[in-house]
Amino acid sequence: MVEAWTNAKFPIERIVLGLAAYGHSYNVTSDAAINKATGSLSMYPAIGGTQPVGTSDTPGDMGTVDCRTDICGNPNTVACLLSTDW
Repeated sequence: MVEAWTNAKFPIERIVLGLAAYGHSYNVTSDAAINKATGSLSMYPAIGGTQPVGTSDTPGDMGTVDCRTDICGNPNTVACLLSTDW
C-alpha cells in the first residue's frame, strides 16, 4: 500500500499508517482487583463502572486535541499531526 502512494509521488514523510482497533475502558476498585484468599490479582473482578469518554481524564473532553508526545518528542496522535503545521 505504501509503495502505491510513493509510486504516485506522494511524499513518504506525509504517510501515516494506522491500525483500526476498538477498546473499552472501565474502572475496577482496588478491593475487587485483589483476590483476598490468594493475595493475587482477581481473574474476573467486579466492574465498578465505565471510564468516561474524553481525550484525557476529564469526562467529555472530546473537543480538545490531545498532543501528548512519544519518547522521541513526536506527536503520537493523528489528530495532533493534522491540527499542527505538519
